[in-house]
Amino acid sequence: MDSNEIPERVASPPDLEPCPCCGRTFVLETLVKHQKICEKNANKQRKVFDTSKKRLSDLGIDQIEKSSKPLPPSKKKNNWRQKHEDFIEAMRSAREVTHAMKTGAPLPTPVSQKPRVNPDYVQCPSCSRHFNESAAERHIPWCKEKSKRIGAPEKKKEQLNTKTKVAINIL
Repeated sequence: MDSNEIPERVASPPDLEPCPCCGRTFVLETLVKHQKICEKNANKQRKVFDTSKKRLSDLGIDQIEKSSKPLPPSKKKNNWRQKHEDFIEAMRSAREVTHAMKTGAPLPTPVSQKPRVNPDYVQCPSCSRHFNESAAERHIPWCKEKSKRIGAPEKKKEQLNTKTKVAINIL
């Protein structure tokens, strides 16, 4: 026999019998041994494995403190419709500009390019800028403190205007 040749099977595969508990098939001698173990395990209820406990025990933490009240899920307003309308308007205006350039017609009047503010954003009362919730929590107290130190923007504009008027009168 050559080393590259595959030997033919001499015996036919043994008859396999299904286990009455789990349905797996075994040779008759193995089935007898398996059946005892399978019946024993079928009566036992498996406990649910808690991955968080395992993870904490690996880290050396005994138990995690659970908060007394669950956090309410924050429902943010979904503004997909507004975004969709803005997108459609941008595509429409781009199509009109492309058509006007190809035909040599005058360009259409530009649509207001003022970006719309996300309704989820919070406006700072001091500087009128918009921020997401977490950034607004940090920014608003800082900006309020800064405006107290430096002065409100309206006061700055008035001071600048008076300085400019004085400078113009001197010239």
